[in-house]
Amino acid sequence: MCEENGSFKKFEEDIINYICSNPEVIENGLKIIKREYEVISGSEKRIIDLLGIDKDSNYVVIEVKAHKAGIEVLEQILSYMHLIQKSLSLDKKVRGIIFANEFDEKLKEVELSRYNISLKKYCLELHIEDIK
Repeated sequence: MCEENGSFKKFEEDIINYICSNPEVIENGLKIIKREYEVISGSEKRIIDLLGIDKDSNYVVIEVKAHKAGIEVLEQILSYMHLIQKSLSLDKKVRGIIFANEFDEKLKEVELSRYNISLKKYCLELHIEDIK
């Protein structure tokens, strides 16, 4: 697919744009409320790819990967979910979704439901037609 880091970043932006315009591809009733939502962790500013609200009015943190999602993304999304829980959602649930086209085996082996995290895989298909 994309080989250079810049290409991955651009492709990730394209995926995020698509999700913003079509949140139902993730799940029915999902509304994206903020793209690149900033949170503060200690003295560090961190950026959540997408913050949404589900049909039950719970927050949904969405982490998008243009390439394979490794086990390290688990710590990343758990941190984001904790920060949202602390700052915005004292009385509501916060869920996480990792959106990628491939997942590391270690990540797939973790019992993610206990953390209220799900994995969503996207697949791309290229269709080419001769016009003349």
